[in-house]
Amino acid sequence: MSASTPLDLRNADTAFWLRVFDQTSDALVLVALDGTIAHVNRAFERVTGYSRTEAVGQASSLLKSGHQGKDFYAQMWHTLRSTGRWDGEIYNRRKDGNIYLEHLSISTVCDDRGAPACYVGLFRDLAVSAEQAAHYLKLAHTDALTNLPNRLAMDVYIPQAILRARTTHTTMAVGILDLDDFKTVNDRHGHLAGDELLREFSMRVRRRMRATDLFARMGGDEFVLVFEAVHHQAMLDGLVVRVHSAVDDPFQLHGTQINLGVSLGLALHAGHTTHENELPRDPQEATTTLLQRADAALRACKAARHTRATWHAYWNDQPSEQDEGQIARPAAYGPEAARLLRSTRDKLLAHLPSALRRMREALGDVGEALSREVLAQASDLASSVCQIDAQRARASTIAQLSAARGVQPEVIAQAWRVYGALLTDYIMSSENRANERLNMLSIIAERIQNEMFFEIQAANKSDGEKQSTQP
Repeated sequence: MSASTPLDLRNADTAFWLRVFDQTSDALVLVALDGTIAHVNRAFERVTGYSRTEAVGQASSLLKSGHQGKDFYAQMWHTLRSTGRWDGEIYNRRKDGNIYLEHLSISTVCDDRGAPACYVGLFRDLAVSAEQAAHYLKLAHTDALTNLPNRLAMDVYIPQAILRARTTHTTMAVGILDLDDFKTVNDRHGHLAGDELLREFSMRVRRRMRATDLFARMGGDEFVLVFEAVHHQAMLDGLVVRVHSAVDDPFQLHGTQINLGVSLGLALHAGHTTHENELPRDPQEATTTLLQRADAALRACKAARHTRATWHAYWNDQPSEQDEGQIARPAAYGPEAARLLRSTRDKLLAHLPSALRRMREALGDVGEALSREVLAQASDLASSVCQIDAQRARASTIAQLSAARGVQPEVIAQAWRVYGALLTDYIMSSENRANERLNMLSIIAERIQNEMFFEIQAANKSDGEKQSTQP
């Protein structure tokens, strides 16, 4: 580089622009035609670790890392001199010796006569830029209230999950879940309390889901769940029951106890099937179809809340053939349930006394008649001859006895949860095959879930009849 008159930075106009350069977020360096550094801004100091005093007067090779050879620099200067500009990525070295990648733009600055006066280099640490980009991308894909993935993240995730299901020939499920009567919470306790409830609910559900599954918030009190690699119905039932357990315990809001209910609509996609009701081949279109099916199942579930004992429903147009890998849902009542429970009858009967004893402890002082009915019902629920009509009738008796003694529904519900957990532990330690154990878990879970529903339904009916007879 040829020698020239030293760059004069004392001119008033020049000093003004230098102050402007100091405010830029990108690092800036002015280099005289002789290759010495004439000025740097604050961002240069921050990125390189060199102060202005240390850098000014040094050769422009101060930051040279050695990662680029002579040919690289020869080509860079050739381009700069012939075009007046060079732009590209380059490895440089900070004062502390660390190597970093930067994007560097060098321009030739000419004087009034058009002759080169100096060079200005503008650069940005690409590692920092990548971190910032990742941060902003995460913000864009995260729900601000709950810190869950949002609708944008869901729109990216589900098409990829569909492709994975098709590649691995596995089944996946997409669910839409919302909170029952959440508007009542907002109306009674205010929107801030409602937001707090949504945050707590989100944390509970997220802790109960597998790391490989998605739980996202669409907005309001509506959420989306995606379960991948679902190998059979009992496995999916187990995942769904875990989600529902998030509302087993009441929520505490500023000293007020709130019991929440949820409704869930599910749609399945078997990655291996060619059934006529299968999804469109395009993953984006398939995503839309799956969400529409899940939404239809959710609406059907909510419409049937008062006529059947379930809090979740499946889209009702699933393939009927049972080919390999197809999910086959075990019924909670009937011949197959009876066969499964008979297969372990002797061991289960031997286990029941300790389970019933623990259940009685959970009940506390609820009265002999009520305890007797609850424990008899518990024995029936674990038996092979359990019928849903008989279960409903006894549940009504339990609800009436509870009301007569002033026993809160939470007490009975807690006893059922204890009982269900004990049976779960027993079944998982049994010698049955893995798929049979999962099917048995599904049967017991649905029967106990039905029990709580029947008792609440009977209690509500009883309350309504009492109110109608009052003057």
